[in-house]
Amino acid sequence: MKKKPFMQVLIASSPKMGNNWLSLLLARMYHIPQITIHPGTDRGKRYRWILNPERIEIPRDGFVGHEHLYPNDSLVSQLVDSGVNVITMLRHPADAFVSLYHYVNRETDLPEIEINGLLAGKDINDESVHLFLEKYFYPVIIGPSLRWLESGVAIPVRYEDLKVDIKSTLTELTEKLAPVPEERIDEAIEFCSIENMRTLTKGLETLCRKGAVGEWREVLNERHLELMRRYTDDIAKMGYGIDPSHRISKRKQYKSKGGNMAKKVLLVNPALAYSSWRADLDKPSPDSLFIRLGLAYISSALKSRGHEVSLADLRTLSGWSEYAAMVEEVSPDFVGISIHSVEFSVAVEAARVAKEVLPGVKTVAGGVHPTMFPRDCLDAEVFDYVLQGEGEVSFPLLVEDPSRFPKVFWGETSDLDAIPFPDRELWPDFEKRMYSEPFGISSFKFPLPMVEMINVRGCPYNCSFCCGPGEHQLYTKLNRAGKRIPYIRGRSVKNVISELEVLIERYGIRSVMFHDDQFIVSPKWVSEFVDELHNRGIVKYGLKWITSSRADIICRNDELLGRMAEAGLALLIVGFESFSPRILKWFNKRVTAEQNFKAAEICHKHGIKLWANYILGIPTDTGWHMEDDLMTVEGVIRVDPVHYSPAFYTPVPGSVLYDFYKNNDLIIGNEDNERLSNRGAMAPKVKGVDYDFLQSIMIDDTVL
Repeated sequence: MKKKPFMQVLIASSPKMGNNWLSLLLARMYHIPQITIHPGTDRGKRYRWILNPERIEIPRDGFVGHEHLYPNDSLVSQLVDSGVNVITMLRHPADAFVSLYHYVNRETDLPEIEINGLLAGKDINDESVHLFLEKYFYPVIIGPSLRWLESGVAIPVRYEDLKVDIKSTLTELTEKLAPVPEERIDEAIEFCSIENMRTLTKGLETLCRKGAVGEWREVLNERHLELMRRYTDDIAKMGYGIDPSHRISKRKQYKSKGGNMAKKVLLVNPALAYSSWRADLDKPSPDSLFIRLGLAYISSALKSRGHEVSLADLRTLSGWSEYAAMVEEVSPDFVGISIHSVEFSVAVEAARVAKEVLPGVKTVAGGVHPTMFPRDCLDAEVFDYVLQGEGEVSFPLLVEDPSRFPKVFWGETSDLDAIPFPDRELWPDFEKRMYSEPFGISSFKFPLPMVEMINVRGCPYNCSFCCGPGEHQLYTKLNRAGKRIPYIRGRSVKNVISELEVLIERYGIRSVMFHDDQFIVSPKWVSEFVDELHNRGIVKYGLKWITSSRADIICRNDELLGRMAEAGLALLIVGFESFSPRILKWFNKRVTAEQNFKAAEICHKHGIKLWANYILGIPTDTGWHMEDDLMTVEGVIRVDPVHYSPAFYTPVPGSVLYDFYKNNDLIIGNEDNERLSNRGAMAPKVKGVDYDFLQSIMIDDTVL
């Protein structure tokens, strides 16, 4: 059949599935009119709301229309033969029922039929509402959308996906219909926002109540649910569950009609350096519990383009045999491995095993280590591609057309507000992780469930002991001269708040950890963020949060720290590192010991608990001086944190000071990148330091 030069879309769904919202969005994106569908022949309306026509009148030009239709052989044949794109909206049937109830009770001009009479003017617990569920829950709420889903001719779109990640959902949908420019999608989202819907629908305001995801849990009683459970199997076919403990699954991906074929991608988290195989999630350990947000972002980017993504988090497996079996079962086209230097050998083995199981699989190394040391990855001879920098844009493109990319390449810099929110449900045990205590701090507990987020990518400072140069390489852009330069930046306040609202709505989170190296890069941004936490009711909701900052920044922003505390900041991680003027200068901290103490005073004044990072055993160009470490231990006791986080100094490859220790033969053992990146190992690292002395003076949480 010849492709039409215009877009024709029929949204055929049950009532209150978000049909009008999607219709408005499509009309705006494709510049086509919204129309009312007129049956060409009609067997009569089922229940006076649900049409069952054998044919409909199809206009000659482009259109988008929605109607509550049941499919039948004649209608389906007509639509297929005519080239009309059919979409069916899916929504949790219990939420759809709640929306229908509210609609009937708000609309004044309703036909006098039994459906409306059972709901209009009735309390939600009234007997007639239960009668509606007995007679009409399947034929009105479930039936039309489910039947179109089962027909195989309709593209399914979930209401929850539009609510949670509207841009990715629309991008995926338009790739199946006909691609449109990104700016047109953005404009449609802005124009058709929930806030504008009542204006746009011109008098049909009651169609546009802002229905929340999971609202049914708060509204319906046990008898309602018992009546709905009669249709448990049908509800499951739509991808939902009727028990209050049920959580909506991650967004399903459907193959597009043409274009690049969907690929299978296995993402690997090799984070065994500070954790273990079969890590016990009941033991407090962020290294065992926290997900890897970088992989979660990559997963969302891949899924937004229709690819199938699986995860092999080695911490959840029993060993290499189980990993190999998983590779065989998933049978991926690509294996993507996120690599920190401290886990490089594990990552190499993961790639080797994957190729042993599937010789034709393509392996991709990404993350900070491949960015800094691409030659290590090439020399391992198990990686087909090395992706330097950020991967949300370029990794999906590599998966779709590897011929476009050399063996080693830089990822395109992403717009942090444009990429989808991270796919946390890539971890099948994500809810267990949210409800597990991560820190084990005896004097401080965070409310659960807890999740992680990130706003600012990278750190603008240049401390000489840190792997800052690595992050400066990881987050980059090309300047006008074509030179790659550091690009430290964050997301908009609106984008971060939107993700928080999604997490509260979907998971009921009570606390969040922001993984930014420095949260207060822009005091103006933080001020606006704090205001929005109040404006959006998140402070009133009671959300608590944890993040990181520097002592000098805290000293310059006393008033702002107070506002942050009022907005839920409960714990602040501060890299004091040392209280010795000599070491602070050697580390290029650009912070004084006095500022360290002043920052602690400010935090205590505002009721913010402290997590104190500090380092012992640092030789300078004049050697190691034990008084430096004594000053640091005395200082860290004085700042009175709820958590002490000590470390022995490690000359980390990629840091400014690494060359000094290497060139002066001060590194103990071989100069192995992986071993020297293990900053958490409490083992001798550099020569000329009395580690028995350090062990005797070191302070940790056992003193609390």
